[in-house]
Amino acid sequence: MNDETLPENKTSTETPEEAIGTYATAAAKAALTALITGNFPDPVGIILPDGEVPYFQLAYEGLGEGYAMAGIIRHEDHMQDEPGDSEGTTIISTVFPAPPGSGIIFQAGEGVDETALDPLSRRLTMEICEHICAEYDLPADLVVTISIPQSEAPH
Repeated sequence: MNDETLPENKTSTETPEEAIGTYATAAAKAALTALITGNFPDPVGIILPDGEVPYFQLAYEGLGEGYAMAGIIRHEDHMQDEPGDSEGTTIISTVFPAPPGSGIIFQAGEGVDETALDPLSRRLTMEICEHICAEYDLPADLVVTISIPQSEAPH
């Protein structure tokens, strides 16, 4: 799909943690979809609580036995009111099955601390993952790891 058909990403009303969370949520959606179907949606869109539907192009895709990874580059033009040190970084979500009955477990990966995914983004990611799993009649027992490789300080 070419860039001319993509809606403009707008995350300028979010805090930096929410913006990281938005990218991580979209990447988790792409990774989970690929884990189930073998195909990455690109671009990947998510419905935000305010009804906005930003779309993100994937910068990284990885699919292995029992896991999938998707990465999205955080661009300054997507966060006009939020200059910061995370512009240009790739936010990666890795998804793999968890033991039955575990629910959705979040883990902080490389370059990320536990506060990087704020409560709203965690809830949104959980809702999206639960919805996708329900579509395929699968249990939503997953581990979602968020990472920002080559990051100097945890976000």
